[in-house]
Amino acid sequence: MSWRLKAWDVVTSGLIGVLVLLVAGCEGPPPEQAPPPPPMATAEAPPPPAAPDLAGGPPPAEAAPTPPPAPADQTASMAPIPNPEDMSADERARVYGHRYDQPSARPAPALAEASPSPHRHPHRQWARNTHVWGMTPHGAPAARLTAQRHGLRPSQPAPSAAARPAAPAPAAVSERLAQMQGALRGPVADGSGFVVSDDLAAGKPGSVTLTLPADLYARIRNEAAKNGLGQEARHFDVTASLSGDGYLITPAAPQTLQAPAADSLTAPSPSFAWQVQPQPGSAGGPLRADLVAHLDGAAQALPLLSLERPVKPAPMAEQPPAQSLGLFNLHMGDVDLPGLGKVPVSSILAVLLLILVVVVLVAAARHTAERDRAERRRARAAARAAMLADEEHAAARAAGRQAEPAR
Repeated sequence: MSWRLKAWDVVTSGLIGVLVLLVAGCEGPPPEQAPPPPPMATAEAPPPPAAPDLAGGPPPAEAAPTPPPAPADQTASMAPIPNPEDMSADERARVYGHRYDQPSARPAPALAEASPSPHRHPHRQWARNTHVWGMTPHGAPAARLTAQRHGLRPSQPAPSAAARPAAPAPAAVSERLAQMQGALRGPVADGSGFVVSDDLAAGKPGSVTLTLPADLYARIRNEAAKNGLGQEARHFDVTASLSGDGYLITPAAPQTLQAPAADSLTAPSPSFAWQVQPQPGSAGGPLRADLVAHLDGAAQALPLLSLERPVKPAPMAEQPPAQSLGLFNLHMGDVDLPGLGKVPVSSILAVLLLILVVVVLVAAARHTAERDRAERRRARAAARAAMLADEEHAAARAAGRQAEPAR
């Protein structure tokens, strides 16, 4: 029993020693190791930290000087930092570097220097976040001192010294092609020849030729250069087609000529030819030739010419009028009849012809009447003969009946 009490005393003493050590470790540091007390409110504000050596920033010697301490009866504060857009170009470059300059106004970086890291900011850290310390004069109500955070406005490009006028937008390709067309249609039409063979007017196969100006290719290139299409007109071609109702045209497909190079000196005069045959049973209409240029650099075609020629039939030789043999067209002079005066011979012949016609008609009528009478006489004679035959036959039959009883 005694040894158990002794063991309990040893354990209790050990626990008490551990608690004493723990309490001793929770006490504060000795006075020589304690931090200095915070500065009094009347003490000057600590100077801002030195600006880091940033790329593009001013050296520490050129940093803004520390403002003087405020009088005792006023609140100590620092001067407000102007926004980048409110500063001149020199001040903004001295404080913020070239961060807020226009892209065109920034100096080109030297090739030997390495580009700054994107995570580094060329403006001062103390300008972004500064705590203002201040004190109120004795007797004035206590003012609530709050930390002020100066936030920067969104960056805006600095106004340039001389704004450059905006260059006019180039006209669309379709508008420039329309200007080219208006300048080329007149000269091309005046210098072109559209010849239709005379055989077509007579209904025979013939040839049709379209001849263009010798300087057509040069004109197209010059007008393209004037309208800003010189690059598109380096390579182009011209296409001609012939159409018309009532004709068989060979070749029926459009014909194309590739323009020679601009420095070619032996370029022939462009021309097109077709063989045309009129179709039988159809009235031939006019023939129409169309000319179109295609620039390789432009999607739209450039119509240059549209000519139309009517196919007129050849004039027929005038034939003398045929002499009429009618009686009313005979001019035999006049006959002087007593009581009637001068009567044309044609009138007398007409009267005689009329009398002859009347006589013929009367004779025909009389012949018809006599023929009808003869037919009637023959009919009556036939009827009489038939009647006599019937009577004879009846008498014979009656005589036969009388002879039978006597037998």
